[in-house]
This record gives sequence, structure tokens and C-alpha cells, in this order.
Amino acid sequence: MLVRNTADELGAHGIRVNSVCLGLVVTELSAGLHQADIIRAHYLSCMPIISVGQVEDIANAVRFLCGPASSRVTGTTLPGDGGHHLRRVPNILAGLT
Repeated sequence: MLVRNTADELGAHGIRVNSVCLGLVVTELSAGLHQADIIRAHYLSCMPIISVGQVEDIANAVRFLCGPASSRVTGTTLPGDGGHHLRRVPNILAGLT
């Protein structure tokens, strides 16, 4: 709602507001999830496109939203999660028990 409301308020000033939903991306912050095979496997089983995102994937999504090809796009969230949002949430505690 923050993105939608902000886009609505700022649109009259020519400002577009969008966001990207990341999903699991290989970064230092997510290293623990990648190291636990059972957690990673469960996460991937929740995705139609079975792959872990790379920083470049998110950069490409942001580049699209900032570029001329999306000049009329505002107030939206672009899922960059391999379709993970279509399914259930992974059980990140699975490997801890």
C-alpha cells in the first residue's frame, strides 16, 4: 500500500513509484539459507522457476522500472522471485530441528 499510495500522491508531479519483490537472492545476508541444504531445497520447491536469484536479476528489474520502457508504470510491485509469491512460504526452520 505504501507504493500505491505514494505513487498516487506523487504522480501529479511526474514522479513514478514502484518496488521490486526480491525473493531469495545470493548475498552475504542470505548466506545462511544457502548453506543449509534442507532449507534451500524446501525454498526452491516453493518456486515455479526453480532457481536462486542473483543480484544482477534484481538490477535488471530495477533498470527496467527506471527506464523508458516503463514510463507509464507506477504504483506497482514487480515480483523478482521466480514465481515464489504464487506458492507457499518455505519452512526456514526445517533444518534446525
